[in-house]
Amino acid sequence: FNASRFSPALLFLGAVFYILAYNEPKNFWFLSLIAIIPVFFALERASSPRLAFWLGSFWGTAVSAGVLIWFWGAYPPVWAGLESPLWGGLAIFLIWLLSSVILAVFFGFWAFFFKTLSKNDWRDALIASSLWVIGEFARAFFFSLVSLGSGGAIGPYWTFGFLGYPLIWSKFFIALAPFGGVYLLGFAGVAINFLFFSILRAEDKLNLLRRI
Repeated sequence: FNASRFSPALLFLGAVFYILAYNEPKNFWFLSLIAIIPVFFALERASSPRLAFWLGSFWGTAVSAGVLIWFWGAYPPVWAGLESPLWGGLAIFLIWLLSSVILAVFFGFWAFFFKTLSKNDWRDALIASSLWVIGEFARAFFFSLVSLGSGGAIGPYWTFGFLGYPLIWSKFFIALAPFGGVYLLGFAGVAINFLFFSILRAEDKLNLLRRI
């Protein structure tokens, strides 16, 4: 990751890492520890919190779409009275896309507030991790309202895509679970992502100084 040569392709690659870590945690859980690094580089280069919001939302849309790919298991939706394969596919696509965008907004707010509150020092690790946990809770709670139906309940129950879930495949991280559940694991995961980002950023700046 070279901050001076950052591109949207790296942002998308981070999303792919996140999706692999979440959907195939047995083999790729460790990718969750580097998946957010491109986002931190993008936010560092963002000229304003507004741009940070859109970058976070773009990344969040890709992540959410990958996490919710199981929506397509409902195709063909003849069970819902949609006999036409075309209209059935379109209906599932719209529900899948709309759900992904709604969830992505919370990634956008995380990026917005991190850009706004960033101190450009070690405190940013705590800020990013704390905001992430708040964002996951808010995302889960809000989507429970959006998807509320017969037999449903209002609360932070829509936890699909939580960063902490892939980490339970690590013996180290699973040992932390009793003390804070999936939220503590998510906090630790973001903190480690930020630590790696800081190391890469320092190396990038050192290389720049050497060229000068």
